[in-house]
Formats: sequence, C-alpha cells, structure tokens
Amino acid sequence: MFVSLFDLFALVIAVVAFIFARKALNQAAELRARLDAIEAIEAMTGQARPVTLPPQQTRAPSSPSVAAEPPATAEADPIVPAVEKEIAAPSRGLVLIIDDEIAIQEAMRSLLTSWGYETIVAGSGDEMMARLESCPHRPDLIISDYRLRDHENGVEVIQRLQSEYNSDIPGVLITGDTAPAPLRAARESGFLLLHKPVASSKLRAAIGNLTGANAPASV
Repeated sequence: MFVSLFDLFALVIAVVAFIFARKALNQAAELRARLDAIEAIEAMTGQARPVTLPPQQTRAPSSPSVAAEPPATAEADPIVPAVEKEIAAPSRGLVLIIDDEIAIQEAMRSLLTSWGYETIVAGSGDEMMARLESCPHRPDLIISDYRLRDHENGVEVIQRLQSEYNSDIPGVLITGDTAPAPLRAARESGFLLLHKPVASSKLRAAIGNLTGANAPASV
C-alpha cells in the first residue's frame, strides 16, 4: 500500500512538472514569434528602429511644448508654398495645335504644357473649330502640320482660324516636305516655317518670340 501511494505521488509530480514545462515552451515560442515579426517589419520598411528617435529628441529640450512644434512646421513649409506657386503660376498663352497624327498631338501637348502654355489639339480644321466652340479665349498662336488629311493643308487651316477670330494670330507651319511646290507655298504664306525634325529648343524659342512670352512685361 505504501509503494502504491508513493508511485501515485511521483506520478502527480511528473504530471505537474510536464504541465509547467509545456507552458514554458509555449511562452518561449510565442516570444520568438513576436521577435520574428518585429524583425520582419524592420527588414521590409527599414523604419522600425528610427521611429523611436523623435520621442527621444523631444524629451531633451526643457520645454516639451516648444519641442513639439518644429516637426509640424517642418512638414508644412516645403508643401504649402509649392502648391501656392503652382496655383498662382500664370499661363504663357493659348496655343492651337493641328496635326493628323494623334501621337504628335499628344507629344506637342505634353511638351508645351511643360513650358507653361495652355493647348488645344485637333487633327483637322473642322475638328479644331468644333473644339473652340467651348473655349472663351482667343488663341495666341496656331501651330499646324503643313500636310493634313483629306487634302487639307496647314496654310488653309491657319487662315481659316484667323478669319474666325478676325485677327492676325501668329502661325507656325511644320513640314517634312522637300518638294519645291509645297515649300514655296508655305514660304509665300508668310507664316514661320519649321522643318522636321524640329529641335525642342528651336520650337520653344519660336513660340516664345511669336507669343511675346519671352519679352519683358510692358508697363
């Protein structure tokens, strides 16, 4: 009977020891999982450890309220003036672009927009007239490819638009033609003639000269 009680007591102790050991292993595994998760976040962002630096810097000054203000102004200063400048920046003028190739239309639109001009693009004279119906502003310049679809040419389109506004709006013809007849007709029109390929610096200078965008403002 004494042996049986001793064995039972030993069994109870063994069970309790097993339970405590299992609990300790589970806690160690949970702690390891948390550490692995933290290391993974640090590896992906590279920001986990530096994030703790701002609170340490704000504790150093004697006045917490003064130390808390600089981060807010440091974030606002670079952003607000940039937005105000972009909104306040005036347009250099409205330029009409006529070309029967959509890729060239979009390239010209992107280029002139980056230079500060407003643009309206179209593939023909009729298409440009339709788009101008909702435009309240008079164009400052018309740029047209010389040879357009349906036997239309840039000289006709520019003259048509000038008549529509009853104004001698400056015009630029761009051509890749080398035949004598088209070149003679383009020159006789009186519009500035540029030959493809046109360097962007040359185009920008021509646009600036014709729109007065490069000239100093008159008082």
